[in-house]
Amino acid sequence: MSGHVVHERCLNCAAPLMGKYCAACGQKDQSDHPELHHFIHEVVHEFVHVDGKTIHSLKMLLLSPGTMTLEYWAGRRVAQIPPLRLYLVASIIMFGLISILPNAKRIPFEPTMRVTSDDYDHGTPHSILDLPVEKRKEIVSGSFDGNSFLKEPLLKAVEDPTEFRHRLLGNASKTMFLMLPLFALVVQIVFRSAKRVYLEQVILALHIHSLAFVLFAAAALMSSEGHSFLRYVSDLLLLLGIPIYGLLTFKKVFGFPGSRRSSALQSSFSRIPSFLS
Repeated sequence: MSGHVVHERCLNCAAPLMGKYCAACGQKDQSDHPELHHFIHEVVHEFVHVDGKTIHSLKMLLLSPGTMTLEYWAGRRVAQIPPLRLYLVASIIMFGLISILPNAKRIPFEPTMRVTSDDYDHGTPHSILDLPVEKRKEIVSGSFDGNSFLKEPLLKAVEDPTEFRHRLLGNASKTMFLMLPLFALVVQIVFRSAKRVYLEQVILALHIHSLAFVLFAAAALMSSEGHSFLRYVSDLLLLLGIPIYGLLTFKKVFGFPGSRRSSALQSSFSRIPSFLS
């Protein structure tokens, strides 16, 4: 027998062992009883392997629009994590980061309302969440008629912005996931001449949505600092970053020149940040 063999047969499938690994099921031959150094080795190996693969995938996603999709379509998939897992990793990064940011009023997902009040800071414009709670409620109550269906939800939002943020994020995550098949369908129709099947467009949609999650996470991190310049940069990142990335991706994947398709897709991408912000 070649290699160091502990057992004559595989403990998993009972096939004869000819080396360290079973030729039938692939399980590694090792001692019946767990040993500390083996355990530590496996933990380190799995962490470095998965973490390195994830970092490589995120790097490819960010720095080379469309490359990951083309590689996946071509069957070269070992170097990257699966598209659905990438989508989940990116969404966890975004929603996890936003949920722990201490400054709820600076989250890009939340609508902003700048108001002035004669009896607060000499009428200087402020975000409504900068005002005391009672002043917020007073402004909202005075801005809507008694029967307005928006009045009650807005009062709850300004009274407890953290709870409002959590609900908003929950709805945003569901909406983004539901948008995936629709987005893929639109791409399939627009680029039907590319002769790609619908599930291939789903892969493309997963990659683009993953990028959107990463950009929203970066924008949330910058805007949470509360500085007006960083807030401006974060808004610019969303307004320009997602549409430009989308156009570069489609150009690389489908090779389309400037045309009606370009304008239509640019319009679609430009709605993503405004929809979620």
